[in-house]
Amino acid sequence: MTLIAIVDDRVTNRTIYSRLALSIGEGVTVRAFGDPCEALEWLESNRPDLIVTDHDMPNLDGGEFIARFRAMPHSDAVPIMMITVNDQRILRLRALESGATDFLTTPIDHYEFLSRARNLLKLSKSAEKENETKTQAKPTAPAPVLEEAKVETSSEVGRLLAQCASGGYALHVVEIDGAGRSNFDPSVVDALQRLLRGGDLLARIDERRFAILQKNVVDRADADACARRLRDSRGGAACVVLQVGTALPRPNTGDPGNSAAACLREAAALARKRGERGCVGDLWRFRPRINLRSGEVVGAQVFHGLDPADAADPEALRAALACASALRNLRRPPLRISLKLRLRAQVAAPLALQIAPLMAEMRVPPEWLDLRICAQEALSEPRCADEQARALKALGASLTLDLGALAPGKLHGGEDWVEPLRSFAEMWRPAIMFPCGDGNAAALALLLRPTAAREGSAPLLIAGGVVSAALLKPLLRAGVGEALGSCFGAPFNARDFQSLFAVGPDAKGPPKLFEGGPKLVARRA
Repeated sequence: MTLIAIVDDRVTNRTIYSRLALSIGEGVTVRAFGDPCEALEWLESNRPDLIVTDHDMPNLDGGEFIARFRAMPHSDAVPIMMITVNDQRILRLRALESGATDFLTTPIDHYEFLSRARNLLKLSKSAEKENETKTQAKPTAPAPVLEEAKVETSSEVGRLLAQCASGGYALHVVEIDGAGRSNFDPSVVDALQRLLRGGDLLARIDERRFAILQKNVVDRADADACARRLRDSRGGAACVVLQVGTALPRPNTGDPGNSAAACLREAAALARKRGERGCVGDLWRFRPRINLRSGEVVGAQVFHGLDPADAADPEALRAALACASALRNLRRPPLRISLKLRLRAQVAAPLALQIAPLMAEMRVPPEWLDLRICAQEALSEPRCADEQARALKALGASLTLDLGALAPGKLHGGEDWVEPLRSFAEMWRPAIMFPCGDGNAAALALLLRPTAAREGSAPLLIAGGVVSAALLKPLLRAGVGEALGSCFGAPFNARDFQSLFAVGPDAKGPPKLFEGGPKLVARRA
């Protein structure tokens, strides 16, 4: 018999997923839960062959649900498929680290659901047979780690862990900034190698994470010294170390391979934690937003580690406004300090009420605060999007519509979501931000053509994720006004970002990070 657990707070989704699961084949039984906490209670005494879970759920989101399930005994071999409307890279990385096995994006394709579910069930049965074999004969070699994370370099990580079988050691997971998603720079490896000491080993986990094996570790003090060296170094021009998680093997854990695997998972979890001292410099980081024609810094996106900072976080909001207040005191031209706005985080009025007194207290002009609304969320929650936009426009804050969560393959005309997005853009006149890639600029022009035709001027287009100076000229020709990305260097901490503007009373205009206009040559390493 095959047992499949469905976890989704929406009745309609549970019904659809349950019917699809039952159609996989004979002998399939489905248990559906609307409350992830209730599902966890059931999972304490039941082992399904597959779990299908939504991400956006009240009380407990899909990532936390998966993490709590993976902490249970005998949960490693159970595949988990997450279904979400948001396919952003950070969310998926976090879900992978929590233990997700596969993903589907809504609205789901029924054939794809069935195909992926069948494949995952095969993996589950295979893992079950392997576990039965292991109970009869002890393995002679360490098992590879992070199988649930589906890392592309699992063999590389496995070779590193094979070196953990003897002697004292520590494992460090380093999260970096500076490695582009699609064009990884080999110099990042060289930069990290220079931070190692004799005998230490390096293995790449994914685009932003590396595992470091520190050998000949006597005690915790040795591991902490290495972690401090990694944190305090900026890794050279190629990359910036953002977070470091460090773990030592626990004694009496039996098989050396399993001990090393658990040690690496613990280090990865520590590196992922928000608010750890692993961030370089200040807790909040500011990625410059650049005017493509002039090359001037016209704003910044606020980050917390690797994640865009959320306006619903009071600390993030205060950090953004504090930076804006300091820059205003330098009598610099208007800037845009950007924060992410989650539509489901709260209703519009409390957010506007929270922002208004802080702006008055810190004497920050409302237009200096830019709130980024996710286009995918605006489509899913149109009423909430309009309420938020109305309240924030009344406050005087700036708005940006972020298309980053929309799948690139869907950015073309004829989709049923084009008209709602166009209506939202015409009503609230936000700037439009899109991920830098083929076809996106053309899709945006199509999306906003009615607005530009009536008003006589196109809305501001912002390119995100620009990783190469070679992309700047094409973006400028396409009518893109501003850009941000690793092309202009790693994010600054608040103090360093403010120091860009503190260049003396005779300085004219904001600072430049590169020569704009026809030259478009990036300057900052």
